Amino acid sequence: MPETTGTNATVSDRAGRAVRSWLVLLAVVALGLAADLGSKWWAFASIADRPVVVDRDRVLEIAQLQGPEFIGHLLPEHRPVVVVPHLLELSL
Repeated sequence: MPETTGTNATVSDRAGRAVRSWLVLLAVVALGLAADLGSKWWAFASIADRPVVVDRDRVLEIAQLQGPEFIGHLLPEHRPVVVVPHLLELSL
């Protein structure tokens, strides 16, 4: 006789659901990560008048010499892209 739990489901049924749950979680995380990185790539490529290239050495140099609050000066001046007025604006 198969081993059961309090809900009359077999242990193997519960294990199968757990595996499916992990696979769904991993798929959602992967899609979320892809969407996040894709939107950042698009933003850095198209929101400003010119593509933004981040030079790690330059960022570290400015942070060390002038403080981290001056790192924002490395980004070009740009206007935010309004997606939904008064709710969602994309900026760097």
